[in-house]
Amino acid sequence: MNTFKEFLRSGLRNSWITSGTYGIYVRRGHHSVNGQITSCFDLANVINTDEEARGKGQFWTLVKDMQDAIKDEPFIDGIFVESVQNPQLCESLAKRGFSPVERSLPPSFYLPKNHECK
Repeated sequence: MNTFKEFLRSGLRNSWITSGTYGIYVRRGHHSVNGQITSCFDLANVINTDEEARGKGQFWTLVKDMQDAIKDEPFIDGIFVESVQNPQLCESLAKRGFSPVERSLPPSFYLPKNHECK
């Protein structure tokens, strides 16, 4: 079963979960996204324990798993990637369809539930 679905079904508000070589801090959150309050599945922190796996697309597999987990969740509007510290990741999120959230420093990004991550 999708680890993210397990978290969403658990009733927890936040948790560290493990998927492959990743440690991921996720939470259910509410954010002002460009002037509107949205209910989000937050990706708040990601740690990859396998240096050799960096830059090989595994992060995007996690994002697709998150999208799959929320598609049938009526109370989650999208994915919120919080406080991105890596400039390459900022660029990549924007290229893949995430919108930068106005007035967020460090930058945060949002992808509505029904939008495909490219």
